[in-house]
Amino acid sequence: MTPLRRRTEARLLAPLVGLALLAGACAEDPESPGLTGGRTTTTTGAVDVTGTELVAGLVPFTACDELLRHLQAEAAERVGPYGLGGGWYGGPVALESMAMAEDSAGGLDPAVAMAPAARDMVEGQDYSGTNVQELGIDEPDLLKTDGRRILIVEDDRLHHVDVSGDTAVRTDTLVLDGHWSRQMVLAGDRAFLLADTHVDHGRPELLKAASNLVPEGVWRPLTSLVEVDLSDPSDLRIANVLTVTGSHVSTRVVGGSARIVVSSMPDDLPFVYPQNANGEERARRFNRDVVAETVLADWMPEFVLESADGSTVDGSLHECTDVSRPATFAGFSTLSVLTVPLDRPLSRPTTTAVLAEGSTVYSGHQNLYVSTNTWVDPAELEDEDRRSWWDRNWDTALHQFDVTDPERATYTASGEVPGHLLNQFSMSEHDGHLRVATTTGGPWRFDDDAESMVSVLERRDGELVVLGSVGDMGRGERIFAVRYVGDVAYVVTFRQTDPFYTVDLSDPTTPVVRGELKITGYSGYLHPVAPNRVLGVGQEATDEGRTTGTKVALFDVSALDAPTEVATWSPGGGH
Repeated sequence: MTPLRRRTEARLLAPLVGLALLAGACAEDPESPGLTGGRTTTTTGAVDVTGTELVAGLVPFTACDELLRHLQAEAAERVGPYGLGGGWYGGPVALESMAMAEDSAGGLDPAVAMAPAARDMVEGQDYSGTNVQELGIDEPDLLKTDGRRILIVEDDRLHHVDVSGDTAVRTDTLVLDGHWSRQMVLAGDRAFLLADTHVDHGRPELLKAASNLVPEGVWRPLTSLVEVDLSDPSDLRIANVLTVTGSHVSTRVVGGSARIVVSSMPDDLPFVYPQNANGEERARRFNRDVVAETVLADWMPEFVLESADGSTVDGSLHECTDVSRPATFAGFSTLSVLTVPLDRPLSRPTTTAVLAEGSTVYSGHQNLYVSTNTWVDPAELEDEDRRSWWDRNWDTALHQFDVTDPERATYTASGEVPGHLLNQFSMSEHDGHLRVATTTGGPWRFDDDAESMVSVLERRDGELVVLGSVGDMGRGERIFAVRYVGDVAYVVTFRQTDPFYTVDLSDPTTPVVRGELKITGYSGYLHPVAPNRVLGVGQEATDEGRTTGTKVALFDVSALDAPTEVATWSPGGGH
């Protein structure tokens, strides 16, 4: 009997709209910026981070018994009459994701994704790749091309369009029963689709292997990597499917391998819940017994790999020694980094894991970073206090993984910065340093005391240490866009007007805000388009901060001390 079976029994064609230059990163404000009481923008001095613990190192587990004992001990301290916080296994990440979803751009690494028939074509000259944050690091997207063909993923369908001739011709559409995808990467004659998978126990002929991951009558998030054989454009076929328990956070392709980040929570512990206060103590005792009787499979994510011939391999996604925990407790979720080489058929991936929630993913050419947030036990706070507590204490932990080995990612260091990130563009790796832009407090509202900053970190003996930080950016505002170009950061904050800041990072120990340009509206996405030119895409706004519609602005940044807005386009309305 397999571990998965034991666990189970124990409990056409989307419209072709063209290849966009800018792949959505325009953050929309969840709170009306017009309700500000007519306040004006101010700046502050260097930020004080003396109250922030800047170390968040990971402790590896050396044996499975040690990992299980740790989880049981942490859960025993926190379990109550309603389980682990009424089902809240992680930290404030869920609120963060509701407040502002990470925007993801796609990309294409020619060295990895070029089909043999298309090697004479050059990306950026003969055809357009998808927009990426870092050149040479691919990101998944709903559309991919190698110049000869276009692949479009649309919910549960994959379309193949031949564009090698004078006319575009759809050659085949593959239906992905039970898999819903909006992301993929392309590698020669293989497409790898990242999909949410839904098991329907009422249709046993579908997803037989994946059904072992989900007990009947239970919904559980599943993430699948679907390998599709493209060698015959008129007959697309599924070659292999890897399904893991958990939700997809983000993926990058570095050095020819996909680094897939998945967050999984233990969602099937048989806790009881009292009908009223009189039964709370009895429920608490029962739930403590539940924790004491757990086995490792109750806590850890699992996988199943199904080949085209129907053969399967399944089990625990991780070896116990591949799992680490933060020095400070960060929840019961497992953050997994899967390494999948794209130059060969899909097989069981190597993994590394952290007991924490995953929020934002960024990758340079040497290191991949995953951010996590401060965990707070909801049982220790009244409902009305949680948001204000997070506003006062929201810090971001950053975990670094070495991705220079195409066969596996290796955890190397952790650090911590005050405040919250906007999205992946808040981070950048340059000359061995990690640059991070944050705004203090939680991400869901404007705070009069909030301050934005850029911090520079360096790895030292397993720690990401802050070398320097500058906070000369608007108090009471939030970051709406960030872009790094070499030794310079461009930062946009907003509440009523749009200060466009230029930040000099050439000395990592002493970053300096060089220039500030105040204009109406804001840019939600920044894109370097030429030397000393940055394009901003976002919203126009009144002097009081009420948005009025799309705005595109071209900035001249040749003089860091005096950036200027040289041209704008505002069609009126729209996003």
